[in-house]
Amino acid sequence: MSLIGSLRLAALALLWGSNYLLIKIAGPEFGPAQILTLRLATGAAVLLAVAAARGERLPRDGRTWTRLTVAAIVANDVPYFLFAWAEQYVDSALAGTCNAAAPLFTVVFTVAARQRRQLRAGQLAGVAVGFAGVVLLLAPWGSPGTIAATGACLVAAACYGAGFVYLGRVLGDSGHGPLALAAGQLTAATAVSLLGGPLLLRPVEADVSATAAVLALGALGTGAAYVLNLRLIAEAGAVAASLVSYLLPLVAVCLGLLLGEPVGWTLAVGGAAVLVGVVLGERRPARDEPGPQSAGG
Repeated sequence: MSLIGSLRLAALALLWGSNYLLIKIAGPEFGPAQILTLRLATGAAVLLAVAAARGERLPRDGRTWTRLTVAAIVANDVPYFLFAWAEQYVDSALAGTCNAAAPLFTVVFTVAARQRRQLRAGQLAGVAVGFAGVVLLLAPWGSPGTIAATGACLVAAACYGAGFVYLGRVLGDSGHGPLALAAGQLTAATAVSLLGGPLLLRPVEADVSATAAVLALGALGTGAAYVLNLRLIAEAGAVAASLVSYLLPLVAVCLGLLLGEPVGWTLAVGGAAVLVGVVLGERRPARDEPGPQSAGG
């Protein structure tokens, strides 16, 4: 990977890894549904502006929009809401580390959807190690509220994995550019989020920091990050871009320290096991298909 590519990778990890800190800052003032809608609307506005500047048109056929809407619900609405809800009860560092499990879920869903041949022994070991780390992150001996919130983060990571497999299966040969599809997906996700109208009417007396956090979450951590990820894939390939999976939890943990969040042994050991599992689970011969991309938090 070139120096420019490495810098883009670092910037993407910083953007996606910062999302959990931004959610934590915005959470006390905005409800999960409000964070979801503001994030999606701001991110969609960025992507629509970039697509218009590049002369890329959004899809016009109903079939593509139906598929984009399904992808939006699975890969945007549900996981974004779950992370915003969960961070009311767990630290941002734990949420970001849980997201590192997304490639593991992608591997499992890819095999289940028969988009990949059976896993080799080393890959099976990686999945086993990774999910052992997931159990440690879940910490089933903890309080029910923490378990539920951590479980929500892991379900969100699974949604990213399912969304990636679904997109590759139904939109891989749609004939539309990836930027136009991404803009359409976030637009559809925004429309779906508006169905939670009553939840959006929650009174808000947001201060400057909370408002800035939720807007940065949408404009930078969602919209700009999508553009940067697509650029990185185009220039360095999907395998190189997937390296962000290993950097994202490190960024989330380091930024969590700014909030005084402790790094307990379950987070450290469980997170390390998940990353080792991802490394082993994604290994394959050169003739196999590229590894799964990471998903932003």
